[in-house]
Amino acid sequence: MLKRLFFVAVLCLGLPCSSYGENRDVWKQSFRAGEIDGWVGYGGDSVCQIVQEPTAHKNALLTTFSDTSPDAWAHRGIRIDLKEGISRNAFKYLHFEYRIDRPAKSFGCFLQDEENNMWRVFFGPVRTGKWARIAVKESDFRFGWGEKPPGNRAAKIVRLYLFVETPEVNTGAQFTLFVDNVTLSKDAPPAQIIEPFAAGPIAPRERYLLLDSRLIDTTENARLAVGQVTKHPANPLFGQDRPWEKALHHMYANVVFDKEDRLYKLWYFTTISGPPRQVDWGEHVTPGPLAPKEKKQGNFATLYAVSRDGIRWEKPALDVYHYKGQPTNIVVWGTHGTGVFIDLNDSDSQRRYKRIAGRHPHGFLDAAFSADGIHWGKRFPIAKVRGDTHNNALWVPELEKYVAFTREYPPPGIRTVQRLESENFVNWSTPVEVLRGPIEAQTYSMPVFRYADIYLGLIAIFHTTGDLHGRVTTELAWSPDTKVWRRIDQGQQLIPLSEKVDDINWGCIYAAASPVVLKNEIRIYYSGQKKTHDWNDGWLCLATLRLDGWAGYVPRDDSQVAVLVTDPVLCAGKTLRVTADVRAGGSMKVSVLDKAGKVLTQGAALTTAATDVVAVDLSSYQGQRVHVRFEFRKTQVYSFRFGK
Repeated sequence: MLKRLFFVAVLCLGLPCSSYGENRDVWKQSFRAGEIDGWVGYGGDSVCQIVQEPTAHKNALLTTFSDTSPDAWAHRGIRIDLKEGISRNAFKYLHFEYRIDRPAKSFGCFLQDEENNMWRVFFGPVRTGKWARIAVKESDFRFGWGEKPPGNRAAKIVRLYLFVETPEVNTGAQFTLFVDNVTLSKDAPPAQIIEPFAAGPIAPRERYLLLDSRLIDTTENARLAVGQVTKHPANPLFGQDRPWEKALHHMYANVVFDKEDRLYKLWYFTTISGPPRQVDWGEHVTPGPLAPKEKKQGNFATLYAVSRDGIRWEKPALDVYHYKGQPTNIVVWGTHGTGVFIDLNDSDSQRRYKRIAGRHPHGFLDAAFSADGIHWGKRFPIAKVRGDTHNNALWVPELEKYVAFTREYPPPGIRTVQRLESENFVNWSTPVEVLRGPIEAQTYSMPVFRYADIYLGLIAIFHTTGDLHGRVTTELAWSPDTKVWRRIDQGQQLIPLSEKVDDINWGCIYAAASPVVLKNEIRIYYSGQKKTHDWNDGWLCLATLRLDGWAGYVPRDDSQVAVLVTDPVLCAGKTLRVTADVRAGGSMKVSVLDKAGKVLTQGAALTTAATDVVAVDLSSYQGQRVHVRFEFRKTQVYSFRFGK
């Protein structure tokens, strides 16, 4: 039987895991057994003690500290000394439960070996106010510093540091951090303790995406998987064919379909000057008569293109900036990672188009307004943040605020997604971290958009190790409110990289902001790159997705029936319509249950792909709250709605 100990030497003897757990006596026993040499507060004024945590009514290790620090950052937490060293080959995972009372930038962990080498990892995001669990792989740790060269794994671990990085320093803020069940394990960690979304009945909506975890009551033999895109046969839609387009490697494309003008509009990013070996084309670019009179910042530019059908694009000659005296499609100069959107909520026509962008050199985020997306007013600062990413913003009606997403780069060099908000697009909150990956798969950028009353994020993942080293993939995340985010099918690419070296989709893929939803498909524009992350050529490309096909439930085992039951939803129509892909030999049956789980009605089996197809007649149950039950084989089910 496994002992519930904090960190014990018997792990090296082959037990599956070792952990601290749940009562004060375990701490005393571990000392008596000589398994733990001690623990103390780590950093500044950190103090540790064992107390009963009030919300969970259990004993846990409490660390209290402030953000007082002589440095520009503050790491505060606990240090655990082991009586005997533990081999790094003896465990694959570190996971622990925690509750902290204030926001923190990130969690960090150091492993110190017997030869005084330090191995480190930073991870997050940090949840506030509720118990949560964080897990990190042993392979995530990277050499930090010490007497031995990187790569030495022979020395045993004798000391562990668990800590948070405070958002600021020397503000007088006081923190309380509870930690429990810190575990080193060879086996995969248990399911995450995730801070739940707001409780209560599910609000009626036009369409219910099953990727929204708030909808799910129970599942059997079912898992959530990202959908399958189709890359357009016309790819690439365009490449670098203007002399000022020196490196479209990221592009950071922004695509909108302007319904008034019946026109696709695109804003994209180029480097005018690249590495020293490249010619400085920036010296040939000069402001035209329509350019705003503002100080030049770096040799980066935002370009503009239009299309009637979204496939064939034109780069108009405009009088905003000139190249060697001739008009260009440059509309903004000196911005890094511009995000542009049309704001239909602003009554001021001069502010119809809104823009946020980073600066060069990095360190600030700016905003600007335009009546047409071509002629922009002067930029003004909105936040102090690194911002060297695809900055993007949108209006969030539930909050009645603008929300923007940018990037920070905290130690030890892990890219993180930051969020800020504003009521007027002029005065903004301080950026707060909302998403972070491990150091080997970093969250490079995340264009965010609203779809079916929730929010989706197209995460660019920058890989620093393994077969994908230096390459960028695109994954999916979702949020009910833009504040709390969940990864979907983590590690699976939404827009797959090519396996063919030198293909324009082999090196990097950056999804555009934002997808264009048509009657029969979703268009996801993206930039493709042949090589790894660097100053390289880039191309505009297009992938399409079936309606609602972002992610859906599939059987874990195709030979068995999968079952999914929703939480109660208000029956607001005469029919239940579903969207799903049914493969050859597959089927799906939909039933409607009352609150007790009794079948009220069910439809005939569906054996072909369905988009908004009537699955069940609900004429007799309008106005009632019902569960929806899906039984399926060889099927991916995405969504449902109530039809009038």
